[in-house]
Amino acid sequence: MITKSNLLIINEERDSVLFTKEGERGYEGLKDYFNITLVNVNDILFQDNSHDTNIFIKQGKDFVDIESFNFQAVIPFLTYDFNDFIFTMLDAFEKKGIFVLNKKVFGKFTKINGYRLLKEIGYGHRIIPNYFGFNGDSFHLSVLKWLFEKTQWKFLMKGNDGYGGEFVLNQDMFLKSSRKSSYKKSAWVFQKYIENNGDIRVLVAGDWVFAYKRKRVDTKSLVNNISQGGVRESFDIPQSMKEEVLDITKKLGGDYLGFDYILDEKTQEWYILELNETAMGTKGLIESFGVNPYTHLAEHIYTQISN
Repeated sequence: MITKSNLLIINEERDSVLFTKEGERGYEGLKDYFNITLVNVNDILFQDNSHDTNIFIKQGKDFVDIESFNFQAVIPFLTYDFNDFIFTMLDAFEKKGIFVLNKKVFGKFTKINGYRLLKEIGYGHRIIPNYFGFNGDSFHLSVLKWLFEKTQWKFLMKGNDGYGGEFVLNQDMFLKSSRKSSYKKSAWVFQKYIENNGDIRVLVAGDWVFAYKRKRVDTKSLVNNISQGGVRESFDIPQSMKEEVLDITKKLGGDYLGFDYILDEKTQEWYILELNETAMGTKGLIESFGVNPYTHLAEHIYTQISN
């Protein structure tokens, strides 16, 4: 029989799925191994200096020292606001001897930096062909014109810190884009658009690997994201891809990662679209495949804190 450890889950929004009854179906995979405390990131205070490292979480009207909870692990389900407070807070937990999930890679997987990390560990050949640029107060259309003329590519335009993609065929389409203003004063990625019949999401939790296909239903859409109307289908992951994601995860020092792959059917080359370190939604995976990644994540965390 497993002796349960104490786990703290930090999220950023009170209306997050993890704070609802519906969300319990996702993280129930953790409950066989852990006693779980949920807390909003706004309800944490900490002191970190040369003399003391103290962390307090809000319970009712009071703030309570985490020493009284005896936490062995922390899962930071924080996906949007990678700032100095968050990084220093996670350092404070680590100084307390508490295992922090994905600590070595937390906040590092912006699109551009994710590609840079892949190059550093020898996987530059797997990166989807792309160009990077910076959009100031006004987008330099001469740069865009040169890019289209040089490559003759179709593109997905993505903000470096954003989600999803926007199909861009030429300058006129960019000018008509409803989202172009959101790219002001930010880095952007022009990712080569590869004609496809779906892309592959691969999840890694420790030594566990699971893959499924995301496929668009709307023929007018050019992305396969589930949030944009895509559907999930089963996918038999090749052994070479399984070994690759495990090797990348190990070299980057990750615990729980997501990889998006796409196949160029003309060349039969697999490319990595992006890396993810966010909390993957589990409801759809449970309903579609009977798989809950948090069950395997729990086993990985428990092994880490038991060693």
